[in-house]
Amino acid sequence: MMKLFLIINVLLVYAATVSQAQTPYVTKHLPKDYKGGYQSWALTQDKTGMVYVGDNFGILQYDGKEWRKFPIKNKGFVFAIGYYQDTLFVGSNNELGYLGYDSTGQNRKYVSLIPSIPKEQRKFKTIRTILPLDKGVAFIDWFKKALIYQNGKFTYVDPDDSTIYNKGQFAPIAKKGKQVFHFNNNIYAQAGSDLFAWNGKKLVKTNLLQGVKNLPDIWRIINYSQDTLLAFDAKTHQMRWLYLKNGKFQREEAFTTELDNVFAKLNTTFVIYYFKVLNNGSIALTIKNKGLYVLGKDGKIQRFIASNRDTPTLLIYNFDFDKEGNIWTLGEKGIGQIHNNSSFTYWDKRHGFSGQILRMTYHNQRLYVGTMNGLSFLNKQGRFEEVKGIKDGVWDFLEHQGRFYVAHTGTIYEMKNGKPERIVDQAYTQTLVALKNAPSKLMIGTYNQGLFLMAQKKGKWIKKKVKGEKVTAKIYSIIEDKDESLWIHDFQLGIFRVWLNAAKDSVVKQVVYTAKDGLPSTAANIVFRLKNGQLIFGTTDGIYAFDRAKKRFHPHPILHAYTKGKQVYYIYETRKGNLFIQIKKPDKVELAMLKATSNNGYTLVEKPFRAIQTSLDSEAIIELTDGRVAIAKDQTMILYDDQWKKSPPNTYQTIIRKVFINNDSLLFTENSLHSVSLDYQFNTLRFDYASLFYEHSNQNQYQFRLKGFQEKWSKWSIERNTNYTNLPEGNYVFEVRAKNAHGDLSKLARFEFKVYPPWHRTWWAYTLYVVCAILFVLIVLRINASRLLKQKASLEKKVQQRTVELQHKQEEIMVQHEELQQQHEEITAQRDFIEKKNQQLYQKNLQVKKSIEAAKLIQDAILPFNDRMQGIFKNYFVLFRPRDIVSGDFYWADKTKDGKDIRLVAAIDCTGHGVPGAFMSMMSYTLLNEIVHQKNIIQPAQILETLKSELKHALQREKTGNQSGMDMALCNIQYLPDGTVKVVFGGAKRPMYYIKSDSQEFGEVKGSRISIGIVPRNHQVFEEHTLTLHKNDLIFLTTDGYSDQNNVARKSFGSQKLKKLLASQALKPMSEQQRVLEENLDEYMHQTSQRDDILVVGIKL
Repeated sequence: MMKLFLIINVLLVYAATVSQAQTPYVTKHLPKDYKGGYQSWALTQDKTGMVYVGDNFGILQYDGKEWRKFPIKNKGFVFAIGYYQDTLFVGSNNELGYLGYDSTGQNRKYVSLIPSIPKEQRKFKTIRTILPLDKGVAFIDWFKKALIYQNGKFTYVDPDDSTIYNKGQFAPIAKKGKQVFHFNNNIYAQAGSDLFAWNGKKLVKTNLLQGVKNLPDIWRIINYSQDTLLAFDAKTHQMRWLYLKNGKFQREEAFTTELDNVFAKLNTTFVIYYFKVLNNGSIALTIKNKGLYVLGKDGKIQRFIASNRDTPTLLIYNFDFDKEGNIWTLGEKGIGQIHNNSSFTYWDKRHGFSGQILRMTYHNQRLYVGTMNGLSFLNKQGRFEEVKGIKDGVWDFLEHQGRFYVAHTGTIYEMKNGKPERIVDQAYTQTLVALKNAPSKLMIGTYNQGLFLMAQKKGKWIKKKVKGEKVTAKIYSIIEDKDESLWIHDFQLGIFRVWLNAAKDSVVKQVVYTAKDGLPSTAANIVFRLKNGQLIFGTTDGIYAFDRAKKRFHPHPILHAYTKGKQVYYIYETRKGNLFIQIKKPDKVELAMLKATSNNGYTLVEKPFRAIQTSLDSEAIIELTDGRVAIAKDQTMILYDDQWKKSPPNTYQTIIRKVFINNDSLLFTENSLHSVSLDYQFNTLRFDYASLFYEHSNQNQYQFRLKGFQEKWSKWSIERNTNYTNLPEGNYVFEVRAKNAHGDLSKLARFEFKVYPPWHRTWWAYTLYVVCAILFVLIVLRINASRLLKQKASLEKKVQQRTVELQHKQEEIMVQHEELQQQHEEITAQRDFIEKKNQQLYQKNLQVKKSIEAAKLIQDAILPFNDRMQGIFKNYFVLFRPRDIVSGDFYWADKTKDGKDIRLVAAIDCTGHGVPGAFMSMMSYTLLNEIVHQKNIIQPAQILETLKSELKHALQREKTGNQSGMDMALCNIQYLPDGTVKVVFGGAKRPMYYIKSDSQEFGEVKGSRISIGIVPRNHQVFEEHTLTLHKNDLIFLTTDGYSDQNNVARKSFGSQKLKKLLASQALKPMSEQQRVLEENLDEYMHQTSQRDDILVVGIKL
């Protein structure tokens, strides 16, 4: 039982040691992806960066996305592969060679080197390693024998063969097992305690490692540096440092690692399959059934990648690293690409927690993680352990007065001895804060239910709603200011600031800051407090500050310069003062770091975070005790270590993999690419390309251009090919480059080519065109000359005929000339007669015009003058426009002389216009005066009836049949003692309009449908209407001239439009109303003539 306890205890120690190691990102490549075998054995890169893998099915080639396969002779397994002297060498069972090209130079093809090996030296079985030499390579058979390939010849090196040693040095060698080592770029053979170096021809004894203990037990030696070797003792299962100086062994010391301690406690040994020094100085090794470890030179485990868990490789036989520092694990079941050069490692559900991470915090040196599924903490074994009793979302933590509180989505818990104790229930809890001057009280912020106060009373927590909130915010965080006010941010409504009473249970003042207070936007703002107490605000335009005196927000004087134009979504400050900021964009949230500098400034660091930006959206960031920063990404915790020692920077390449013509014919591959000239029929090309950068290779983007056709670079795209169709003739250079996940640009790949013109646009074609054109012109000229000679003879004959005809025509013309002369004299006499008559007509017309103008003076004299109108009405206007010199329309106004102060006004439209209308108007004027002043008739209906009778008698209608008449609007206006105005209206086919001053009511009183002078049907009589109006009310009398006036489209102005116009101007002075009426009339009749006499009379009572 005790033994079992000890084993369990030691296993826990091992688990704790290993789990504390960081787990980097791993890209998994499975056999189904690369169409390869179950086992992979070796890996290398060529000078461009292309990856090659030795596999059960042959050689695999990988360009970051696409895998290709090249079988070797007899379809054997490829156990060893190496790229040296611009050649990809291959080793297999009883086979070795290199990957060459077929006869076209386009396609890769395996070439066997067996024929180059003398038959007596073909004694090897399996080539497991290929190593470089100064002038060749060494094919190693299970670290026991070697085939040296130099200058096209092979030498078989077998430590058991006496002929391979320098003369006289073989006899003393012990019979113990022999090894072949490779270090210092040379081959060494170990036999017993002796070491022999290969000098190009023989094995020569060397004292290089003389003094090294247990040399026969050493299984592998590699260079850590030029004078430092790292060896593995297969007997003791320990690693040793071997230090050299000036090419001689100086001392050795054990390489003690954390793994030694673990396995010593387990009372077992670990079997190292393979170890290698990485290009960042770390040491990587694989242990049977465990995985791959990355150790520092101090022996501490830096990173651990578990077999079949972190990497798809079930059993790691081998590994290698590429130029970027990625480690590739090789073995059974798949290939793992470990992003060892990245500063990022991660924890996820394999480390114990589950659900989207919401918050993280430390309490008593223990890391707690709140997720959508509950609460977990990091235990001593390095795994996350679930806290029993808390399920669903944990949104916030609070450590206050030595107590630790957990804000759950529906409950507030206090952690006691690692167990949660429920103290208050509250739905939609988002945050929990302590108040500095009220230590026994806590404030709960909820999503949509406002603020709640927690207070202790008799040892129990009591919760109640904070009263007085004017606006209930969706509270995401609460920060207490120096004046005890609370800053609250709501992503939609703005930033709230709340002042509470002394009891902290009521709001005494609440301010909501929005865009009007200097924020770039009301929505999407956050509040954050730096460790120095300064408040900063994340906005849609970067980081802002608050001016307490002006009570306005403004761009932060330092931080805004780094974040201008970006929506800052979350901020976290580390112990060193570095700020991690999340920048929200429509499709993703980016992460960046503002690294604090010694001069109180910052340096913006973005590059390391670009590869992890996609879908990063969480408000959980925390600095761990070891200085790493944990960043929540969905259900994964990303760990950022800015002290991680990376491999030296490497410039990567983009290569043009294939060039196709006319979409389907392969022109070149990357192996045979060179400048070329193409016939015009091959002017459609497709380019396939690849970026040989393997870390997050799925995020590689490409940009290209075709100089000579498209000078500007294309937009960045993840597409790995592009097409150009129907290119015109010319010289072209296709260029393509890549940008990796970190934003680094690759080297440029170029392909030059020329497209010949079509045959009909070549120089010889143009020469032929010119020759043909000259011949054509000569033929045309010859034909034309012959035609002209024939035309000349024909024309001469026609000229003779025409001459005779012209003589006859001339005689006829002379006779016609005499006739025309006689007609001219007659026409001249007629013209003189017409001019005399025209002069007589002009004189008569002038006399008539003077008579009409005299008539106008008479007509004007009978119309009321301004002073006469002023005596009757104080406030009025008259718009009077005759169509001709005299008018058939006229207005009449008068008042009675009987002391009743009755005023009469009329607007009359007589039949016709011009002179006939003027005569009618004068007759009507005379009759009106007689009816009112001699017959004392003042009622409008009686006046109209009397006028109709008198006009019939005056025109002697029975004798002459004259149907002339008139339309009239007539008002009787009387101002009554009570302040009202009595208006009696009678009309002959004309209405009266009125507008009440108090209500702006517009009214119309229609006249009788009878004209004066026209015999009515059915003995109709004129009607009379009485209205009671008030002072300042308006009345309008009009003839039909204004409403009947047409525009250039021959459309009448219309009575409805006139009424709307009068109503719209009712509040203006009468003179202004007249001006508006005239302007509207002039505008409407633009480019057309006046149709009829126009009269509008407006009176303000």
